[in-house]
Parts: sequence; C-alpha cells; structure tokens
Amino acid sequence: MKKLILLKWLVRYLWITGVLAMGVMLFSYLHFIFTGTLNAIVKINGVEVQGMTIEKHIFLLLIYISLGLVLRAVFLLDDVLDYFKNLKPFSQSVIKNFNEIGVLFVVIALITGIPSFLLSVYLGNDIERTFSVTPGPIIMVMCLGLFFMVLSELFKIAKAAKEENELTV
Repeated sequence: MKKLILLKWLVRYLWITGVLAMGVMLFSYLHFIFTGTLNAIVKINGVEVQGMTIEKHIFLLLIYISLGLVLRAVFLLDDVLDYFKNLKPFSQSVIKNFNEIGVLFVVIALITGIPSFLLSVYLGNDIERTFSVTPGPIIMVMCLGLFFMVLSELFKIAKAAKEENELTV
C-alpha cells in the first residue's frame, strides 16, 4: 500500500506542476500573440526558432494541445488510483479510464510525432538515419498507450470472470 500512496502522490505532483506549466505557457503565448514580443528563446527539437511563421504557431498550438491531453491522462490515472486505494480495481470506471488513457497516449504520440518530423524538415535540419537500440520517445509513448488499452481489456476480462465466479458460489 505504501507504493500506491507514493504513486498517487507523484501523480498528483505531476498533475499540479503540469497545470502550472500549462498556465505559464498559455500566458506567454497569448502575450506573444497580442504584443508580438517574446522575452524567451524558443527552441523546437533543439533548434532555436527565429521569427514566428504560421507553421510554427500551429506547431506550438499542437504542443499545448498535447500537454493538455497529457494532463487529462494524468488526471484519469489519479482517478484510477483512487479506485485502487478503495479496493475497487474492477470498477467499470477503471476499465473505461484505462482505455481512455491509452487512446490519449496514442493521440499524443501522433500529435507530437508527425508535426515534429515535418517541422524539422521545414526548419531545414538534416534528417539523419541512424540505427539505434533505443526506440524514439514517440514509439515509447505509443507503446504506453497501447499498454493501457490492453490493460483495460484485461481488467474487463477479469471483471467478467469475477462476476461469473460470484454467480457460481
């Protein structure tokens, strides 16, 4: 139970800091839109952005959207941990939340991966083809999303088996 409490604390910390970061980022972006000045260095994929074009604005908007989706997934995970703490792991809400978390992570991988690649081409970065043992972060996020979807299916099967077992007793 100590691990569950620690995990719950870390998830809440992640959620609170994420909400604060989202607020600061949104405030600075709105300030930039209305004043046209930006008092920060903007780097996308490690490349400093000089001058904001519509493509770069769209990319920043996609980053904000993906951060919002991450915060939604963290919020749902916090809700799942509440059910675990109350010893109700096979609740329909847990199954639904696991599936939604999985879908969110897959969407996040697509939202950040495809525009990131296109923007690196647009900025003129050399695209290197390297073979590595470690997968990219986009693949890892997609795997995490699919893992949560599989976990949802497993909990659904376990819930049905539990209900069938209760009926036979």
